[in-house]
Amino acid sequence: MKKLLFLTLSFCVFAMSAQNNEGKFAIEKGTWNISGNLSIEASNSTTERSENTTNFESSNSGFSFTPSVSYFLSNNLSIGLAVGYGYFENENTNGINQNLQFRNQYSIAPTIKKLFPVGKNFAFSLQGELGYMHSKSNTSDGAYRLSQNTYSMTLRPGIDFFVTKKLALQANIGALQYRNMNSKSDNSINPSAYSKGNSQTFNFNLNSANILFGLSYYL
Repeated sequence: MKKLLFLTLSFCVFAMSAQNNEGKFAIEKGTWNISGNLSIEASNSTTERSENTTNFESSNSGFSFTPSVSYFLSNNLSIGLAVGYGYFENENTNGINQNLQFRNQYSIAPTIKKLFPVGKNFAFSLQGELGYMHSKSNTSDGAYRLSQNTYSMTLRPGIDFFVTKKLALQANIGALQYRNMNSKSDNSINPSAYSKGNSQTFNFNLNSANILFGLSYYL
């Protein structure tokens, strides 16, 4: 609740500042924008067990890249399309057995973004997205396979800092998001272990794990 109140207050402050600075900064109607976000992750964890058993170790690594293109329908308001690809690995071992899993994911999302200027080089932004993501996971031995299709509606607050008139650094901070995910899995070793399911989630967060950094170029 405190985070929600903080974001709401920040939005109001930035919006009021934008009105006071009207005329100082604007991305004009008819401008094209090319941008991209890159995310890289890596983590390791170890769980110590009793003397008679081995330790459990887990490591995760991967990256995702999401380029996008947008067009300004009016000053500081744009619509666009973002496409993305990601690759991730997860390795678990207990000292005797090792399990390695790979995941490929593909995404596409129409977007709408509004800039709220605060000064000559800085703007607060609010971006809405309708997204679709498809991912496939499998183990190194090919025994286990998992397929997921995710539909989402997302609202992302962010900031844009203009280094020059055409180049900006941008960051999306957290998200208000609804997701509907359908999944199915199978096991080639045990065909009867087939499963499928559906999950729906609604969340709001501002933690550091959901900060996306990117570059933006205006034509």
